[in-house]
Amino acid sequence: MDQFRINEYITLKLEAGKTVIYIRNIKFMICKRLIINISEDEPDSYKFSDSIDEVVEENKHFLYKNQIYEEPEGYLVEESTSQYLIKPEEEFWGHCSNLQAWAENNYDTRLLRNNLAFPLLKKLTDFGAPLAKSILKQEIVKRLASRFQPIIEYLFNEHYVWDYLDNEEILSIILDLSDYDALIDAFPKKYKELTFQIGRSNIHDRIMDPINIAIVKGRIVELTLDSMDLNEFPEAITRLTALEKLWLSFNKIKTLPKTLGNLKKLKVLDIGHNLLTEVPDSITNLTLLEEIWISGNQINNIPEKIKKIRNLCKLN
Repeated sequence: MDQFRINEYITLKLEAGKTVIYIRNIKFMICKRLIINISEDEPDSYKFSDSIDEVVEENKHFLYKNQIYEEPEGYLVEESTSQYLIKPEEEFWGHCSNLQAWAENNYDTRLLRNNLAFPLLKKLTDFGAPLAKSILKQEIVKRLASRFQPIIEYLFNEHYVWDYLDNEEILSIILDLSDYDALIDAFPKKYKELTFQIGRSNIHDRIMDPINIAIVKGRIVELTLDSMDLNEFPEAITRLTALEKLWLSFNKIKTLPKTLGNLKKLKVLDIGHNLLTEVPDSITNLTLLEEIWISGNQINNIPEKIKKIRNLCKLN
């Protein structure tokens, strides 16, 4: 039996022609296959990107030609082991090399398929591996920031986002993925159309209302961020061009950005009970605005610019 020790936590063994990953001598996972086989004669035949996941996504045609993968009608189908181009022993040492490179590069999840890298990193964290524990959240955030849809869907659907990020971090991720109204392309399909809440921890020993987010056709149309202790207006919000209702009351916001005028579909705006002394001229661009709350700020008189909004029917 071939055996290779990656580090004090990970060992690979070749058992009955299969590569098996052990963590602290406990069987964890059987490696299915080596996805990519690059010929020495054609080292440039693959288009490489930021991660192995993207390599697989972008080079499906080559994977099919190598008889490791095929994709009829857009679905990946595993082939039988008889079609593998390498022997089990060669495949074993290939897996050993990949896992060793992953470990030597501080468990960089871009170097393995996501369905191996993250479960393995989670299990190492459960076993108390210091490095794994310290970088798991960092890897989740980094891969979400890549905007690569398959990895975003995986991290949301497999609960890595919900289990390892706090509520404010989740909100930040959602807003970031919404840049330039791109949520319809980047956000997981199961969250294309729904209203959901992100529960919040106690602030100043009192229970706060949850963050409310409404998504229609993959785009955020309603957002509630009341009592969030926000000192600044989140700039990312101004890129949510499908937004119709925005609540930001009971925060500590002192100024509103000029880019507020980008929210041309906004119908309801609650910026009451903040520390505002004025509103930007660009607010007149919000021609669909019907309701606005500005009381509880340091604005003494109702600005004339607000009175110029034609559809405004409620001002508080």
